[in-house]
Amino acid sequence: MLRHLLLLVFFITLTLPASVRAFTVPYQRVFQQRGSIMAIDVYGEADPHYVQCDLDQWTCIETGTSTPNLFPEFTEKQYILSKDRQLALVSEGYGATQQYDLYTLEAGDVTKKTIDFIGETKRAIFSDDNTKILFVTLYGEFVVFNIQTNSAIKSIPIVGGASFIRFSPHGNYVAYFSPSTLSGKDRVYTLVDVARGHTYTWKEKNDYWDLLSEEEKAFDFSPDERHFFYLSDREGTQTLYMTRLWLLDGINGRLGKRMFKSDFTVNNFLFGADGLLYFTANRKSPLIWSLYSYDFRDQLVRGLVDDVLYWPAPQQSGKYIIFLRSKNELPSLYTFDITKRSVASLPLTITASPFPLGAGKIKNFSGRYGVLYTPDGYDKKKSYPLIVWLHGGPHRQTSPSFHSYHSYGTYDGILEHLRKNGFLVLKLDYRGSYGYGKKFATDLKGNVGNLDVKDVVDATAVLKKEMKIGEVYPMGTSYGGYLALRALAGKPTLFDGAISVNGVTDWWTLINNDPDSIFQVHFNGTPSAKNKVLYDQASIFLRLNNLKNKKVILVNGEEDATVPHRQTTMLYDALIDKGMAPTIISYEKEGHILTNSANIDDLCNQVVKLPTGYEGKVCVQASTL
Repeated sequence: MLRHLLLLVFFITLTLPASVRAFTVPYQRVFQQRGSIMAIDVYGEADPHYVQCDLDQWTCIETGTSTPNLFPEFTEKQYILSKDRQLALVSEGYGATQQYDLYTLEAGDVTKKTIDFIGETKRAIFSDDNTKILFVTLYGEFVVFNIQTNSAIKSIPIVGGASFIRFSPHGNYVAYFSPSTLSGKDRVYTLVDVARGHTYTWKEKNDYWDLLSEEEKAFDFSPDERHFFYLSDREGTQTLYMTRLWLLDGINGRLGKRMFKSDFTVNNFLFGADGLLYFTANRKSPLIWSLYSYDFRDQLVRGLVDDVLYWPAPQQSGKYIIFLRSKNELPSLYTFDITKRSVASLPLTITASPFPLGAGKIKNFSGRYGVLYTPDGYDKKKSYPLIVWLHGGPHRQTSPSFHSYHSYGTYDGILEHLRKNGFLVLKLDYRGSYGYGKKFATDLKGNVGNLDVKDVVDATAVLKKEMKIGEVYPMGTSYGGYLALRALAGKPTLFDGAISVNGVTDWWTLINNDPDSIFQVHFNGTPSAKNKVLYDQASIFLRLNNLKNKKVILVNGEEDATVPHRQTTMLYDALIDKGMAPTIISYEKEGHILTNSANIDDLCNQVVKLPTGYEGKVCVQASTL
């Protein structure tokens, strides 16, 4: 008998029923900007296309599928732009003889000069006022370069690693960050006063992976360089700390005072042209992200707009703060006008089909939040099957609308199709998730297969008491795919099956094959006799008998480099040897994130037929929603 009876999915035009086409979930992002002209990438479809907007004229036009280039003078060149895009630095040559040309970009006039700096660098950063350049060399130092005098004015040694590098607006300070590692338990913050030649360094203990390292930025300075800001979770909540730079005078020790007393999470922050601090935070609810402003004059926080996506990070362009937003509709680019204090969507003329989501209800299961969706025409007297959706990560988060990450937004589309086909859907955050503080995330250490499973079981049990629920299927991707299987194996009386998409099935094997995996932090190291009890606690293979007579779908991308497809086939083999009948689906040319719309549609069609009585269903076509 063939041990690997894989359901290989090859797609031709007649693969899907005539009434159904593969669906897509298009997102928008700023691709390039020059002056008031902005090129926008609409991606997530078979063929990405572009829109060009003029913010001054407040007009947008579609420009087709060709990749735009707003800087044709630098075609096939490596270049770095200043914040206002008025200067460009172009490197020529390689290695120790690499040199740099500085371009001044003005309307109808481009000038060039070769600067007096030679050497190979990792990156270069302009000061916001365009007076200095910070070169990050390959030899462990920063070089501060004065543009006006065309000369290097300071060399600064880099101590330890240097990520999240921020060069202050006038080039008088440099801040950088060295995350904690599995071997080094301290994260290190460094602030360099370039003019005075003083370096401030402070450390924070961290015995988990460094969650701050997953953010977009860690530092910023006020435009007048009077205040310095950085992210920290040292008091249990990821939030902003502020230092008054004019009071520093060789002070040693940890810098900064916490800005906000309440325990909400802050992730993105930037300054507008009005000098106010703008940031995204989940101040109203762990699952609702909003854009806020902070005014130093009255020290008040003001809410500006809800339902903001936190990735990609909001950005400043002239008088606008530009950000993505989604409230039950496809994510779209919006602007906040700092002069009018008003919010507006960009006037895009995109022809993509509308894709509204059903309105979900945020549920609080004793501090574990989720979003519950009910079918159209929901009747509380009738019974419906339930999908419990579990995100990956595990340091990620679900969302009431389309997720900030397009990879999860695609699954939001699948879940909406299931809802339209008569499913209840619960998108659940479990221990380890993002947006709830450090303890909620780090509680997973030593508790994989325990607290995460408990959160899934408890939330499902609560819903079954509140509603008439038929068959229940946990479903997830990556870590969520593991958790779906482990929840089924841990509480088989509660669940009727599970769907795992590119999920881990055996941590012992995964980490043995990749001993540098960050996931070893959950088990206090790589597999050994000392921590075997933690790996056993997380094991699905030790509980295979609990999967008997359950409907199990195992999905993997054949080119997944994050969770090798052997993780999927290994569990499939073990279940077959036990006389069980799981379904295994292997998608060609797919990695850890599914991107082929036909594969995504097929996955939806596999899941929608799982419950008894649903065998004839197919996922609703996106254009009919």
